[in-house]
Amino acid sequence: EIKKNPLQNLLRVYVLANSSQDPAIADKARKIFEQMEFSEDAEVMSQWERIKQYTMDELMIIYNRLNVTFDVYEFESMYRRKDIEGIISLMDNKKLIHREEDGKQTVLVGDRKVSFIKSDNTTLYLTRDIAAFLSRWDKYEMDKTFYVVDNGQHDHFTAIKSVINQLELNGDEHISHVKFGRIRGM
Repeated sequence: EIKKNPLQNLLRVYVLANSSQDPAIADKARKIFEQMEFSEDAEVMSQWERIKQYTMDELMIIYNRLNVTFDVYEFESMYRRKDIEGIISLMDNKKLIHREEDGKQTVLVGDRKVSFIKSDNTTLYLTRDIAAFLSRWDKYEMDKTFYVVDNGQHDHFTAIKSVINQLELNGDEHISHVKFGRIRGM
């Protein structure tokens, strides 16, 4: 089924797993994500690689429609918890991570606490996006990073800039969120 329409089917499964009222489905989704974060199980990693490849193949079709090419394709999903322990330690040493009573870890963004590590010690989109930024910062020594993402992600990029600022890398200067509305049919 996934081969017929990869992005729509992956989105359908993602929405189902995240909106289901059935605790067994939510629990299974959490366990699978935890395996992806920490496991070296060959079958789990092979399935994850296949899903990423389906996604990449579909994104290439969209990019081709837009006449967009890139020299390198990198995604926040490349970064697993086990791969970014050094970044988490750095942030912890700088006292940027705050532990909550429920076990999750947060960072301050302005006057709000934003989740950074879930109570089960798995990462979030924000965690992985910061890891991706720092990796690219080291690898490419870039002057400016442009995130061309719909306006619904505004708070997310505000959080990235805030954490990068707290790491003393001047996120306001180096990170730009190019906002737009959703594109129909894409």
